[in-house]
Amino acid sequence: MKMEELLAKYWEIKYQQDILDKKMERVKSQLKQKVKEIPDRKFETKDSTVTLTSTKRTTISKKDVPTNIWEQYSVCTVFDMLNIRKKKIINK
Repeated sequence: MKMEELLAKYWEIKYQQDILDKKMERVKSQLKQKVKEIPDRKFETKDSTVTLTSTKRTTISKKDVPTNIWEQYSVCTVFDMLNIRKKKIINK
């Protein structure tokens, strides 16, 4: 398959995914509101379980840590990332 065909297929699927993502977020929001009303924040059916839990995340900013400590304890993770964006078409 040519790159042009792959990109066309990508954008078609991406459009469909965006629509489904929006629908999914609305349903998840509704589920969250409903489960918040349940005292133990848990709801079960024969094939599903919905549980609302609260988590806490602690972070540290590089600018707030002395350089020598940052260099000694920071971890660098390398990964590949594929970026695909629509180009803005400028009509002349």
